Amino acid sequence: MHKTGRRLQSTTFLLRPRLRLLGLALIVSISTANAQDGQIVPTDDPVYWHLSTLQRRGYLLQLDPTTLPYRTDQIAAALEDCSLPPSGFLRTAHDYVRQRVLGRRYQHDAVQTDPDRPVVSGDLGGAATVVNTRRTDILRPLDDAIIPYQTGFGGFGIAAGGWIARVGLRHDGYYDRDPDALDSANRLLIRPENTYVGFTSTYADAVLGRFSNHWAPRNDGGVVVTDNPRPYDLIKLRVGTPKYFMEAIVGELDSATEDGQFTGRVGDRGLPNRRRFLAAHKFVWRPSPRFLIGIQEAVLYSGQSAGFSLKYLNPTMALVFEVDNTPKNDENNGMIGGLIWFQLGTTTVSGQVLLDDLDLRREGSVAEPLSVALNGSVTHAMKNRPVDFGARMELVTARTYSALQNEGQYVYLLRGIAAQYSDYVLFEPFVNLYADVLTPGLGIKATTTLLWKGEWDILRDFPSNSQDTILLGVVERTVMPGLAIHYAPDPHLWLNLRTGLNLTQNDNHSSGAKSSRLVFALNTGIRFALSGRK
Repeated sequence: MHKTGRRLQSTTFLLRPRLRLLGLALIVSISTANAQDGQIVPTDDPVYWHLSTLQRRGYLLQLDPTTLPYRTDQIAAALEDCSLPPSGFLRTAHDYVRQRVLGRRYQHDAVQTDPDRPVVSGDLGGAATVVNTRRTDILRPLDDAIIPYQTGFGGFGIAAGGWIARVGLRHDGYYDRDPDALDSANRLLIRPENTYVGFTSTYADAVLGRFSNHWAPRNDGGVVVTDNPRPYDLIKLRVGTPKYFMEAIVGELDSATEDGQFTGRVGDRGLPNRRRFLAAHKFVWRPSPRFLIGIQEAVLYSGQSAGFSLKYLNPTMALVFEVDNTPKNDENNGMIGGLIWFQLGTTTVSGQVLLDDLDLRREGSVAEPLSVALNGSVTHAMKNRPVDFGARMELVTARTYSALQNEGQYVYLLRGIAAQYSDYVLFEPFVNLYADVLTPGLGIKATTTLLWKGEWDILRDFPSNSQDTILLGVVERTVMPGLAIHYAPDPHLWLNLRTGLNLTQNDNHSSGAKSSRLVFALNTGIRFALSGRK
């Protein structure tokens, strides 16, 4: 499936000098103080690296490690209940989180403030990225090319008495270069993101907006909802206590044409459009801060007259029993799964499983092969030493996230809502080193990634039942020893480098073909924030 709706090349050529100046202007920003404001912290914020460092060692477990993003007030409350870590890399991580949420002037002492007084906040920042492949996923490089692109973001928000609101904009040079997605921005490559309005309280939240969600630990993938796609418009509801809670997302996705093609534009190709929506629910039991278990379910429903549905918005509705009941007003692709997360000492175990469309199609007496996705990790953190080690795995069968009707494919603007790909197995052992002895805020991660990938893909037509469950056709086998460097000395500056030696057999699913190449992705950026009580 090819990308459509590109803007005219001449227009892009004329705009690029201005876009480069915009990116440069954002990158040379100067940082100032921040304060607690109750705003949502985007899932790609560097603060999550430091939060993971602390959570693996038993700190800040009031925050649910499997439900992102967090809000600044949630992080601030967890900090108040957190004993101060000893000096060294844990203290660095603790101070980073505190500074990101409360600002420089609150680094070591809590400040009592009136929660009913409005907090006005704003931020502005930018980044520059260079990769040597058209795809930023260096494990699956595409073509040989040095690709630079720029990012800029900014926003203005207010929080008071449980109400939160933010207007946010993002400029991204990758919007029209992503080889796996539709272009999602028109004017100056700018798209409203991290923009929302809502009400939050101890036992219930309701937010309307456009921001990423990730139902898994930060360093793991997820099987139902992840931050892999572009942020989409949604209503998010959460009801419950720290011990029991339920969460629901109902989001509006991009429409598909009558014949199941994705163009991103209503009326393209002169065909009627089918509107597409996502409903995802999660029910969690967390009897202690170190253990949680839950059920996840999702339905991607579509039709010419499809719209927001009360039954899908209701977080108490068990969708797995409802999707095929009468009245059935829309086509749907339903799935159900489970998740578990627990911590024994400083060993953390996380796992998720998804079952997608059990035996919905038969060819004669041949039942449909199982469609499943698995994701999990085991990490052991040295309590007071700057080392973590562990492994993670992913498995997605060929039919998972696909559907008989193409508009049911589990994608938004061609990016996977959970996983970007299907028909693969991945295993990755890793070691994290927190190199504060060299410079505070420096992290180094060594990995060896093994990826076995079959020929099928989420966007291809549904495989026949006579085909295998996973690793269809000629299997591409990749081994990539890799290194990642994360440097975030304070919340206003970061640098990330990912590099590896990609060694592939049966390259591009061509039997006997081999390839080897050094791949890298370098990202550096800066952010400054303004806030204060009015």
